[in-house]
Amino acid sequence: MGSIEPSEWWIDFEVNVKGAYLMIHHFLNQRKTDAAISTRGTVISLNTGAAGMSMPNMSSYTSSKLAQTRIMETLHAEQPEVRSFTLLPGLLNTPMTAEAFKPFARDDPMLAGGMTLFLSTPRADWLRGGVISVNSTCDIEEMEAHKQEIRREGRIRLAYINAQLQKGGHPWSEA
Repeated sequence: MGSIEPSEWWIDFEVNVKGAYLMIHHFLNQRKTDAAISTRGTVISLNTGAAGMSMPNMSSYTSSKLAQTRIMETLHAEQPEVRSFTLLPGLLNTPMTAEAFKPFARDDPMLAGGMTLFLSTPRADWLRGGVISVNSTCDIEEMEAHKQEIRREGRIRLAYINAQLQKGGHPWSEA
């Protein structure tokens, strides 16, 4: 982080965080003033699984994408009538793909396109506010067969190990 100029480092936040915010802000305001626009609407944010990783020379990108995910979750909390989704397109072979991941970068970008179409339909309402990943093993019918479990266990949400503060620390620690 010390080798890049702060103004260059901040560009990812301008694009991924401010850009997402501005798009959502203007979409919500346009809905208020234009009767032709649906009162619900759908917002789909394209993101990356790298948002959950810490990698050398990627701090700005991964941090900004993590923040973008939180913006979408907050949109769902603040505007539940808006159908919001965060889409992870799988592991694609792009110029940004880290060399170590290239042997595994076999997903087809068309999967993300197909999932976007699905998310645009009422059939996907149960995934609203969630983070949905597509890859070569993605199967919508299988996901739907397990939707109660997916929702109940929060499998489409950001997750953190919550601290369980008690005498002696976490339950798994030795006293």
